[in-house]
Amino acid sequence: MINNKHILVYILFCAVTITIFCSYHGGAANGNLGNMTGSPGAGNCGNCHNGGTDTTFSTIVIRKKGDTTNSSIKHYTANSLYTITVRGKHSQYDMFGFQTVVLDHNNNPVGNFANFDNYSHGHPAVNPVYAENNTRISKDTNGWFEVNFGWKAPNMSSGELILYGIVNAVNNNGQPSFDKTGQTMAIHLTDSTPVNISYLHLKSNVLTYPNPADKLLTIVLPKNENLKLLQLLSFDGGAVIKNIIPQQASSNNVYYINTDKLLAGRYILRTVYHNTTLMNTIIIKH
Repeated sequence: MINNKHILVYILFCAVTITIFCSYHGGAANGNLGNMTGSPGAGNCGNCHNGGTDTTFSTIVIRKKGDTTNSSIKHYTANSLYTITVRGKHSQYDMFGFQTVVLDHNNNPVGNFANFDNYSHGHPAVNPVYAENNTRISKDTNGWFEVNFGWKAPNMSSGELILYGIVNAVNNNGQPSFDKTGQTMAIHLTDSTPVNISYLHLKSNVLTYPNPADKLLTIVLPKNENLKLLQLLSFDGGAVIKNIIPQQASSNNVYYINTDKLLAGRYILRTVYHNTTLMNTIIIKH
């Protein structure tokens, strides 16, 4: 006959075993491991999930919130909102985990993740600097897993940032052995934040951002000024690339030029309002 003491010890052993095997199912950072993306000075999922990296494929995309394209941006603007998509695929395994972090030039986390879907969450709970899986994520009918969540850029200009991400394919046996960790992914984000809005207004009376521009150029005129003409010219001034002649003034004096299909390079922005003509150098970089 088994006494109660042995039963209690057995129950405690099972509980501890389950805790050990399951503690990282909700993500490395929430399991007190911190940054495991493989970024500089950080750990890597492969430190524990030691099945190798040969057949795990993964992608990461960051785009301005509301943008429906699948291409990644290459810059950020302070205090702006972005959407991040992480995807992964393995030839044999059906379950996945992931982690992302954005680091500055000192390798410190910056910005905050938010707007998580059903398969992701952040750490810490308040102002999270890591985004990761909150459970094992299964593949879809095409063999890929996908998660989507938000990232808010830091409130102030922070120089070049790098978004790091990693995907881990798991065999769902409750142990780290034979799981397949993908390669660390990285997207470099240049800082397109206006250095100082009031300074730019004093300097040229027209605010343009981001510069370099990728998909969209924003132009802000001084208050109480009506735009007469807005042209994007070739750098030698010989050809009109884009032309805006407003039928009526914008309510907030903000205008936009789509630049996503223009060749990368230097352009001239010609702005005419009241009795003033201004010429600004614009760089387009995809």
